[in-house]
Order: sequence, then C-alpha cells, then structure tokens
Amino acid sequence: MTLGWRRIPLPRFSLRESWVATGGSVLTAVIGQALLIVSGILYARLLGPTNRGYLALLLLLPTVFSQLGNFGLPVAASYFIARGHTRNGILKTLLRPTAVLLAILVVVQALALVWYVHGQSADVSRAAFITLVAVPAMFMQDIGLGILQGEQRFRVFNLLRLQSALYNALGALLLFATHRHSLLDATFMFMAGTVIAAVVALTAAIKFRERARLSLSPSFREMASFGLKGLLGSVSPVEVFRLDQAIVGLAISPAALGVYVVALSLTNLPRFIAGSIGMIAYPRIAREPRERERRQAIWRFFWAAVVTSGTIVVAIELLAGNLIPLFFGPAFGAAISVCRILLVGALFLSARRVLADGLRGAGLPIAGTVGEVASWLCLVPLLVVLGRVWQLNGIAVAFAASAAFSLAVLLAFERARGRGPVLADAPVPPGGTAPVHQ
Repeated sequence: MTLGWRRIPLPRFSLRESWVATGGSVLTAVIGQALLIVSGILYARLLGPTNRGYLALLLLLPTVFSQLGNFGLPVAASYFIARGHTRNGILKTLLRPTAVLLAILVVVQALALVWYVHGQSADVSRAAFITLVAVPAMFMQDIGLGILQGEQRFRVFNLLRLQSALYNALGALLLFATHRHSLLDATFMFMAGTVIAAVVALTAAIKFRERARLSLSPSFREMASFGLKGLLGSVSPVEVFRLDQAIVGLAISPAALGVYVVALSLTNLPRFIAGSIGMIAYPRIAREPRERERRQAIWRFFWAAVVTSGTIVVAIELLAGNLIPLFFGPAFGAAISVCRILLVGALFLSARRVLADGLRGAGLPIAGTVGEVASWLCLVPLLVVLGRVWQLNGIAVAFAASAAFSLAVLLAFERARGRGPVLADAPVPPGGTAPVHQ
C-alpha cells in the first residue's frame, strides 16, 4: 500500500505556555546549581586539591566516551519525537545498534583506564575501574531525558534533570557525616547516583501511555545522520566535556585542577540557565509548522538567555572574591581570578548554546557544529601562547576568547541564513519528518 503525504498535526505553542515551561526549566537550573555548590564544597573539603583533581579526571573520562560515542542519538530522539514520530518505534530502532555501541565504548574506556592508572596508587586504580558502569548509565539517562523532552513532558523532565546533582549532594553529605575521605568512597558515591538516575529516567520515559501518531519510525541511519551533524554543537568538548579540566590536570598538575574546578563551580549557573532555556526552545521550535515562526521563536529564546545569564554573571563577578574563601577555604584563594575570567566566557557560551539549540530545532543541526569547530580554531593557538605565559589564568582567558569567537561565527551563520529565501513549509510524510537542512 502506498502511503500518501499528510501533514502531522503539530500544534503551535502559545507564548504564555512557552515561558511558563521556560521558567520551570530555569528554576530547575538554579536548584541544580545550588546542589552542585553543596556537593562541590563538601568534596573539596573531604578530598583536598589533589584528590579532588583526581576525582574530576576520573569522572571526565566516561563523560567523554558517553557523549561523543552516542552519535548524538538522544538529541535526535528528541527532535524526531517532537516532529511526530513514535517513542516506542524509536526505541525499537535504537535497541540493537546501541547495545553493540555501548559494549565497544566500555571496552575502549577500560583500555584507556589501564593506560592511565599505570603507576598510580592502588586507591586511584580501584576508583578508576568503578567508573566503567558510567557509560551505559549515562546513555540510558540521556535517552530517557531525550524522550521526555521530545514529548514536552517538561515537569517530569525537569524533576529528573535534578537527579544526578541531588544524589551527588546526598552522597557527599553521607561521606562527610561518616568521616570518610578516600577517593574510592567519593567515586563510588558518584557512580551509585549515576546508575540510579539512569534507571529512574528511562523508566519514567517509557511508563507513560503514548498518544497515537501519524508517522512511522525513522531509520537508525536517519537518526544517526541528524545526531552526528549536530554532535559537536550539542556535546561540545569545550563546554560539556570540560576539555579545560583535562588540559589543566594533565599539563599542569592535579592540584592546579582542584583549584580550577573550584573556580569553575561558580560559573555553572549562567550556563545551566541558558541550557535550560535551550532545552525548552529545541522541541518548541521543532514543533512549529512554519519557518517564519521558527525564526521568530529562535530570537525570543536567544535574547531571554542573554539577559538572564548576563544578570547572573555580573552578580557573581562582584561576589566571587568573598564567596570562594567563605565556602571553599583559603587554600583555594587562587581560584578567584580564574573564576572571574571564566564567568565572561560563560556568558558567551550561554548565548551560543541557546542559538545552536534553536537552529537545531529548526532542522539545522550542523549550525552548532560550525560554532564549535570555530571555537577550536581560535582556542588552540591561544592555549599554546597564553597557557605558557599565565598558566591557569592564561588557560581561562583562552577558553573565554574562543567562546566569544564561536558565538560571533554562529551569529554570522544565522544572519546569512536570514538573508536567504524563507524555506518552504513542506508537509510531513507519514514515514518521515520535515526537511532537515544542512
């Protein structure tokens, strides 16, 4: 039987509905940042600069493997669900390929850990191999959250976004109360929280009666193609993987990384808020049936993120000199100047994140990747020069400058697109989606 072309009913969203959802997402980011500050303070005091640096490195490795190795499939799942595809069909499409993919990633991570722990203490070695559970757990959590985001079940989505931060804070409180200060104990608490969060997120995503849809399931090739085009923009090694942490820890010392992580902890809030705005913008814009409305929505969300994140950055810049000694102690005094530099970069990253999310929702996943690659082209020479001259402060300046450059490139990309002809609002076939543009 031949399937004719029919438009999937994608109802437009009201401004009020959109901003209520955005407000809830921003509140989630604020609560999450508060929880991260609590756990950050406790782990810094429990472990000290050196072991806090080791913990950051051990947690960074599975994050890199999980996010880069997932082909952008959670992001693609959100898009295709928002455009009208069935959740159950997408899960069936992903089941076998992702099982193979995750097995390969765990093996590669194990080999990387064998190389890294060679010559390290027994405590570091044992802690490292506990993190092998992280890659599958992170992928499960991302898929669960991606489904909730695509279905625009934002209340459940926002609650479950808080899981990891909540479990980390509770774990730190438990260690602090029981006077356990080892790296092994801290790593175990992080991994336990990661596994629990994954199970809860995926269960919540699938234990919900799905409404009937008109479209069939996309193929794995379609989903992987969409995800890979926007992979670097959605899971930036600079922003998400904290490439700066790896550079500081490996090029300078774990103690320097401990200082850097403390500085970074006060810069998370503006990025989290922008990310929360982008999480609402992405499926909302994808749901819009007309190109003109999609463009208007992109800029509404963009300016909301700039104003909100900018206000927070200014406030933390003024308070950083008092907050760091008060919460983390005098041993981390060197983090004050680093924090102030990173806050400037956080504002540029926040703006770029929301713009990239909006363009991805408009069917342009490649836009975020363009901005990300631009940041690398700026970052590498700056790291070589400024890192040698100013050490930690130089690395912070290099990342802030690269964030500003990448935002400028993405703005130029959108401006050039806006001068072109408005894309036709083609109907969506039952077996496919709206056109995905390069």
